[in-house]
Amino acid sequence: MNRVVFAGQNKYFGTVEEATEFWLSLGINHIMIKQEEDIRLIGNDNKVIISDFIKLSKLQREYGVKYHLHIYDLRFNDDGTSSFEDAQPRMDKILIDCDHLVQLDKMIEEFDLYPLITIHLARFGKWLGHDLEIDEKEALEKNIEFLQNLKLHSKLSLETMHDPDRNPGHVLLGYKAEHFENVLNGKIDLDQGLCFDTGYSKMIDGYSGDFLEFNINSMHLEGTDGTKDQHFLPTKDNVGDFEVVRKAIKKCEGPVVFEIGDHNYSREEIGECVEFWRETIN
Repeated sequence: MNRVVFAGQNKYFGTVEEATEFWLSLGINHIMIKQEEDIRLIGNDNKVIISDFIKLSKLQREYGVKYHLHIYDLRFNDDGTSSFEDAQPRMDKILIDCDHLVQLDKMIEEFDLYPLITIHLARFGKWLGHDLEIDEKEALEKNIEFLQNLKLHSKLSLETMHDPDRNPGHVLLGYKAEHFENVLNGKIDLDQGLCFDTGYSKMIDGYSGDFLEFNINSMHLEGTDGTKDQHFLPTKDNVGDFEVVRKAIKKCEGPVVFEIGDHNYSREEIGECVEFWRETIN
């Protein structure tokens, strides 16, 4: 069994440097990078920002850490073409096609980042007031077609999501295990697996244990009361089925990220949370 690699995230923890120093102070040396004001990764011209990758590579060496990327959501345009679109409302919408994902992959390899990219399966419903003329079945077929066309060196980690009715403005595939069957059971020639999100797994009507049948190559460890995506400190009582979560962590072959939101938690509270999960899986 692989040793569990716990990770933090840069979002809500200041600059990348500040986030890195925070998680290092808790004995965690792996950080998931989401696009923030100081790290954008992709510019408004739809091209990778090489200076950001140089910065991340330099910080990896200085701090002795590893970074991996969690990027935009895959969605479909009205004409049926696939793209990635920026999920940060304060930024201009950025469309990234298959070639841009390949560019990110090349940057990861060139600058020695951890070879893992976390993404969601595509949206198939309303998003920010935009109606997509595509049903769930067709969206899943287009996801498979899109992934079949990729040639990547990095691993893909496809994130589990919540039931559509839990957040009607954020409707994506991934709330049923069957959404991943064709994608993750050898029908696509990619090194990929599941990103098991404990917050979203509590927001499904089905049994979260069904996701355990797949290869799990990353996790997002977060808590919620089940009504929406809240990113609370994960506890035994707010991560859904606790035993399923424990099994998923032990099975996970990549980083288990503390995906904690901005709830004014103290360093001590987060540190206690980290120690709880370290002790729980021993």
